[in-house]
Parts: sequence; structure tokens; C-alpha cells
Amino acid sequence: MPETDKKPSNTREDTETLRRRTRVVALLRQRVAPGLIAQQLGLDTSIVQKDVRWIRRQWREERADLISEIGDSTLRQLDADESMLRAMMERARAESNFSALLQLQKQIQVIMKQRLDLAGLTTDEGRVNFAAPGSGDGETGLVIFAEEDESRVTTKTTTTSTIKDDSDEQ
Repeated sequence: MPETDKKPSNTREDTETLRRRTRVVALLRQRVAPGLIAQQLGLDTSIVQKDVRWIRRQWREERADLISEIGDSTLRQLDADESMLRAMMERARAESNFSALLQLQKQIQVIMKQRLDLAGLTTDEGRVNFAAPGSGDGETGLVIFAEEDESRVTTKTTTTSTIKDDSDEQ
């Protein structure tokens, strides 16, 4: 159908739909089932089900936008924290303060794990679901296994055929 032949939007219908959906939202927030909502509002169940689908889609989109904003804000804060810690590491390195250097390195590892958690790349056991691959010519990739025990972070280097555990070498 050409653009000019489309039926113009009916403002009255739009207003009625908005009012109906507002009532449906209020009842959904009270945990009323869609069938009961239809009954209480004197509407056909199919209309209420259609409204519920539309409302939940809107809520998902709003939630996704909010989660994205929170994630972006958190990543910016993690970047700032890591930048500050790396500057402190340079000072500790220049002063040969190895104790401070080790503590700062542990804090950076915590930030790295927080980034992975935020991206959803860790498992319940604290293992990384993503490994940075090597260049493809036999070079090893680095996989970080951040354990719940904060006193130790285990790193393992791996190729496609072998895994070498570096945690026992001291």
C-alpha cells in the first residue's frame, strides 16, 4: 500500500489503548494474573494478553537500557581505578617497593575479574569462559582462573594441546 493510502493514526484509539495499558500495568504490578485482569477490567482475554506482551517487551527494553548504562558507568570506573593503580605501580617499581607492587598487582587482578564478571565471561566456579588465543602459530594464549580464595590467583598458559599450571612454580 503506498504511503499516502495508509490510514492515519486514530488519536482517540491510541488514548484508550494507553489508558487500558496503564490499568493493566497497575494490576500486573500487584501480581494479578492476566486472566483475572481481563475479568476485572471487563476485557477480552486476548486483548489483555496482547497488552501484557507489549508491556513486558517495554519493560525488557527499559531494563536492557538501564543495565547497559550501569555497565558502561561501571566499566568507566574500573578503567579509572586501574589507571590509578598502574600509576601507583610505577611509583612502587621506581622505589623498589616490591610488597606494595604485589598488593597493587592483586588489586588490578580483582579489577580484571570484575570486568570479566560484568561481561558475563566467568562461571560460578570463578573460571573464565573466554581465553585470549595466541596468534595461531603455536603461540600460547593466557587464561586466568580467578579463585574464590583471595590469597591466590592461578594463571595457566595453554595451547590447543597442552595446559601448563604455573600456580605451583614459585
